[in-house]
Amino acid sequence: MALSRRKVLYMAVCATCHEAGFLSAEEAVIETLTVMLQSLICEIARTSQMFAEHNGRCEVIPNDVFIALIEMGLNVESILNFANNRNVIFRIPTPGREPPQKQPTILHIDQTRPLHSYIPNHFPPFPDAHSYIRTPTQRQPITEYEAIRDKAASQKRDLEKALTRYVARTCDSNPDHSLFANNASLNKIFPLISIKPSNLPFLDALLSKDQI
Repeated sequence: MALSRRKVLYMAVCATCHEAGFLSAEEAVIETLTVMLQSLICEIARTSQMFAEHNGRCEVIPNDVFIALIEMGLNVESILNFANNRNVIFRIPTPGREPPQKQPTILHIDQTRPLHSYIPNHFPPFPDAHSYIRTPTQRQPITEYEAIRDKAASQKRDLEKALTRYVARTCDSNPDHSLFANNASLNKIFPLISIKPSNLPFLDALLSKDQI
């Protein structure tokens, strides 16, 4: 319940206790009576809404409230007599209306687009531009030389590392040729490629090859 309405209930309980002849009361007692009054009002409202929906209506009428009071065991005539015969000592002021709390928007643009001349002024204004104007989602390509070279070098290292791992896992390497001789699990993480010896190793230097 709103703070202003809770204050009104608190003042109503204090006024009722004062009219009943009490000169003072503890704050805990007034708070307990306020909670009891709030619970009673909420239960009357809930029961009245149930009777209204049972009769096929969306809004509650006075007959629904009377039936709810009777269903809860309250005497309706005693409430009317109390309202007509009470001696008003002081009147509870009407609480002011609290200003609505504005929900902050996640994306907000200060400068909104004005309405066209053919749109009446009572129409709502245009929403933020990001909600109906096309916004590109792709990034502009990088054209700086240093950034391109760094990216190419990083891709080259990743490619060489991937090819090395692929060859180490698929080639017929010697199982004794490993980085960790006594740990098979680490050998799978750090595989090595065994060198195949050649009978004529100098032929690679003598034979010419086309370089691409």
